[in-house]
Amino acid sequence: MIRKCKYCEEEFDQNIKIKSRGGYANVCIACHDERPDPDENTPTIRGVISGSGKMAAISIVKFQNKSDADDYVRSFNSSSGWGARKTNRCNNIPFEHVGANIGSTNHKGRS
Repeated sequence: MIRKCKYCEEEFDQNIKIKSRGGYANVCIACHDERPDPDENTPTIRGVISGSGKMAAISIVKFQNKSDADDYVRSFNSSSGWGARKTNRCNNIPFEHVGANIGSTNHKGRS
C-alpha cells in the first residue's frame, strides 16, 4: 500500500516499512530513522492459556523486554500436560500479571 509520509511527503510502501522498522504507518523509513523511535516505550505483553475443569484460563502478562517474553512463553508452552503446573523456568523470569480470566475448577456448581 503506497502512502505519503506526513513529514517529507514522499511516497513509500507502508507494508515494507512496517515489516522492517515498525512504528507509524504514515512515516517513511528515512523520517522514521531520523526521529525518536515511537515503539521505544511500548510494553511487551503476551497472552498464555491453560486449562482446568471445563474452562480454559488466559493470563495476560507484561515483560521488561521481548527476549524475556519469548523465554516465558516458550517455557510455559513446554510444560507437560494441559492444565499442569507451569513451573519450568517461568518463575525465574521477571513479569507482571496485567489480567487473567481463570475458570472455576468446580465445574458442576458444588461447593
